[in-house]
Amino acid sequence: MGVVIHVWGEAGSGKTALAVRISSSLSEKGFHVIYVSDRLPRGVWGNVERVTFLIISEACVLADLSDMIESLVNPRTRLVVIDTVAGLFRHLARTAKLRLLPVMCLRLRRLAAEKGVSALLLNEAITLEGEEKPWEGNELERYSDFTARLRKDDGKHIVEGISLDRFLPREALDALEVAA
Repeated sequence: MGVVIHVWGEAGSGKTALAVRISSSLSEKGFHVIYVSDRLPRGVWGNVERVTFLIISEACVLADLSDMIESLVNPRTRLVVIDTVAGLFRHLARTAKLRLLPVMCLRLRRLAAEKGVSALLLNEAITLEGEEKPWEGNELERYSDFTARLRKDDGKHIVEGISLDRFLPREALDALEVAA
C-alpha cells in the first residue's frame, strides 16, 4: 500500500536532492515515477525512460494536473513527487490554492490506497512569528500519512519526525541522518 509523505524544510535542506535520489533508485529497479515540478531538477536520474516529468506553469490548473497524474499511473508506478507544493501553488490565485489543495491531496491519497502509489510532497519552510513552519502545513499534514522535517546541519541532511527508510529505498537515503 502506498503512503503520502509530506517533507518540508528550508531552501537548501536537500528536499529536491532527496526526491531525485529516490526517483533514480526506483527507476533503476524498473519502476515508474511521476515527477511534478515547475522546473527540471538537476541530478543523476538512473533510468530516465521510467521517469515522467510534468513541468507545470501558470496555465496549469490543479484539477487538470490531478487528472494528468492519474492518467499517467500504470502498474509499474510507485511514486509521485510534487516538488514543491508551495511552488506549484504560487502559479495560482490565493483563493484557488485553498480550494484546490485538498482536492489534489485527496486524489493522491486515493492513488496510494487503491494502486499502491506513494506520493512525496516536498514543501518549503516559512517563518511566522519567529518560528519555522511548513508552508500550508496544517492543510498538508491533514492529508498526509506522515510529515517529516528535513534540515541541513554541518553539511549533513537530517530527517526529523519519521524514519523514511520504512517507506523508501535504503540507497536513496544513504546521506541522511535521522534525528533522535
